[in-house]
Formats: sequence, structure tokens, C-alpha cells
Amino acid sequence: MTTSKLSEFDMRETMTGYLYNIHDIFRKLPSGARRKPIFAVETDSMLFSSWEIQSHVLAFPPNSRQRINRQLKKITGKQPAWFHRDSTWENPIETNDILDAISPTAIIPSKTDNDNWIKTGIPETNIVVYRLILPRNFDHYRLRRIILSQALLHEMAHVLSYPSAYIADYQLMQGSKSFKGKELLINFAKMAEKHPPISHYASLYRDVNGKFKVDDPKKIWTPICEELAETIVAYLLGFSYCGDRERNIDPFADRPEIEEWIKMFLNLKEVK
Repeated sequence: MTTSKLSEFDMRETMTGYLYNIHDIFRKLPSGARRKPIFAVETDSMLFSSWEIQSHVLAFPPNSRQRINRQLKKITGKQPAWFHRDSTWENPIETNDILDAISPTAIIPSKTDNDNWIKTGIPETNIVVYRLILPRNFDHYRLRRIILSQALLHEMAHVLSYPSAYIADYQLMQGSKSFKGKELLINFAKMAEKHPPISHYASLYRDVNGKFKVDDPKKIWTPICEELAETIVAYLLGFSYCGDRERNIDPFADRPEIEEWIKMFLNLKEVK
């Protein structure tokens, strides 16, 4: 028996919302890079070239790029995957069989892979991007690009936030002022909980009272980092599907203080 609603794993509502504004939001996607990224890229199953992936890195401010390039080692393309019908927010399950999926639109566009970090203790992250198989009524080239563009930026945002969550005494700095990574995340969480989730997907990690779900203290950072990743993507792209027509295309209309916080966070340097 699942312990969460599964609708947040299903992208049908989000994709329908994107199709409503597809021409406007497609123009906001990153483009224009003239060189490849410094990390490894295996693009056989991906919609993006190495140059296009680098465009997504360049969407971040310079200090964020440095943090991403230090932590991210490889982006790999893989065959399609979906969320298994037995998934919960605490334990999302991947399946390559659409018949076992929550629905045909419960696609997994991407994920981070921290296996090497766990094995070696050396902080490093890989990103996996999946080839998309969409139902015919959603099988639109621009929609695919939008989904995968958001997915890439979402995972790169995780690359930025994971050190703050999982490295003891990790610090970032602005000028001569330093910030403890965990305190930054806690401050973000306090601000975020004053508002509805930034996106439909982010709502998976809130309880009925709008608070971040923390069923296991060891997983306290999971819901916070997911909301932060979605919020960073909304900041970089200027859109985020949440079900509110105004906020879909103006994500920070009701939360300008969070927009300012994201700008600050992305411009912080690592304390070496």
C-alpha cells in the first residue's frame, strides 16, 4: 500500500499545462553554447547534444557553474523509464516496463546518481537522462525538449544543493561572509513552507498542512532539496507548472523574497 498520492509522479497534468503555453515557454529554454562541457557526456539515448547540455550549464551564474563543474562527473543517456505503481514519495521505484507504471505519463525524465560518492566518500554526482516515450497526444518535439530541459536543470540544481545537505561543515560564502550549508537549506525551507509548493511535482513532498514531509529524520533533506531544485529551475526558466495559471508563467509572483534568496544562493562561492 502506498503512503502518498501518486498523481505527483504523473506528468499528464504538467504536460497538458505546458501544451497550453508551449510556444512561449519553448523560447525560454537555454541555447547558444559554443563549446562542450568539461564533464563526460554519453548522448546516445538523449535528445540533447553536448553543446546543448553546456547551454544548460551556462544558464547558471558563474559561481554556480564552478560548483557544478567541480561536483558533476558525467551525464549519461538511458532507455525509457517510468515510476512503478508501487512507488511512494519515500521510495520511488523505477521500471522499464510501461505495464508496471503508474500510468503511461508517469515518466522519469532524469535522476542523479551518487553511488560513487556513497562508495568512496568523495563527493561526486552523475546525472542520468532518459529517452522519453510519450502517448500520442503528448508526442510533441517541443514538449520533449521542455521536459528534458527542465529535467537537466533540476538535476544540476541537485548537484548544487547536495553538498550543503550531505557534507559535514560544508560552507559557502558571499564576499567575506560565510554560510553553513545546512543552515542555508533550513532557511530556504522556512520561507518555502509559507507558500504553496513551487510546482506540481514539488507538492509530492508536502503534507496536508503544507509542511515538508519528514517521516524519517535521516531523509530530512530529500523534500527540501526537491523543492529547492524545482525553485531553481523556475528561477532560471521563468515558468513552472503548479496548476495556477498566473504562477505557471510567473512563478515568483507571490514569493519575491524566495526569488531573491535563490539569486543569492546561486551566486555563492564554495569555501575551500
